Amino acid sequence: MPPKVENIATLVAKRDIAIASLDELYEEFNILYQVEPELIALESVYKEIAIKFRSVKKQQSTIAERLIESGETESAEMSANKQIGDQVKSDYLKCSERFVVYQKKCNAEKKSSNDHAKLEAMTSAVTKMADVLSFQKNANHGLEKLTVPNWDGSRKNYATWKSEFNYWMGKYKQDKDEQLQRLRKALPKNSFWANQVRPCQTIDQAWKILDTEFGDQRKLMDGLLREITNLKPVKSDSTSLSRYAATILGFVNNMEQIGCAVTNAKEAPFVMSQLLSKLDAKDNIEFGREMHRIEKEENVLNLLDWLNSEASLRSRVRKDADYHDNSGEHRIPRKFDNRAINSETSDDDVCPLGCEAKHLLAACPKYQR
Repeated sequence: MPPKVENIATLVAKRDIAIASLDELYEEFNILYQVEPELIALESVYKEIAIKFRSVKKQQSTIAERLIESGETESAEMSANKQIGDQVKSDYLKCSERFVVYQKKCNAEKKSSNDHAKLEAMTSAVTKMADVLSFQKNANHGLEKLTVPNWDGSRKNYATWKSEFNYWMGKYKQDKDEQLQRLRKALPKNSFWANQVRPCQTIDQAWKILDTEFGDQRKLMDGLLREITNLKPVKSDSTSLSRYAATILGFVNNMEQIGCAVTNAKEAPFVMSQLLSKLDAKDNIEFGREMHRIEKEENVLNLLDWLNSEASLRSRVRKDADYHDNSGEHRIPRKFDNRAINSETSDDDVCPLGCEAKHLLAACPKYQR
């Protein structure tokens, strides 16, 4: 029976467990080091650290080989695996250096001058290895390859972009300095706010500048309301009504994302007046009649339902009309919809399309076309 091949996710989980165990051994080593125990006690912990370190390095190497085999040499997982391996190696070298120094101290009176020279050489070698590792880490193209979402500079997308940015920084354990460098790269090039953030010395200073301007909910709400105000008038065809409904739904989602439910906000009456003003006058009247008939409030959610329903209805009527025109058959008037309560008309039943006859919109021949 062939051996079971573990997937990358399993190997990563095992590696992380081994690193956690290694961190506990480092903590135990540091506690013993502070109380200056017998050399044999510290040496025992150090040997366990060395065994665990080699196990982690082997797991890291196995993960890297699997990623290369799957063609993910430039992936975020490969970068994270390399970064974790470098950190583990750095911690191990620091621990080794401390152990060698302590060993030297304990054996100073027992060792010969020859042994003393060997320890000096070993300490120097370990120190040089740590310095080389640190230099290579800092010189490795400045930053490890990591996909970071870029911000387009718009106020509307700022909150979503900031949340995604912080998620990736936390997932790959980027320190404050690395976060600041990545934040500068994620801002729009040559923009005013990129120039304001560039001199910042800490990531907190950079966020404070951006949050002051783009984290202001009042400014964001005003910007979204201006978008609605600047919309062009909406035509009465099914496509225009459907697209208008999608535009309103996007507006509602953006408002709710910043904690302002449009239907409950103090701006709701103003928002409704702006939305209704973009409709054709006849559609505006028809919406009001429909809400009065079914005894519902004229609010944003009900307007969305009406727009989608009306777009679907007008699309079907248009298709039926095109079919009868092409086939040469006599056109059969569509049945009245629910808004035609009965066939009788009153003085108020004036056709909004300008017909001389008094009838509801659903019974209008022009509307049926």
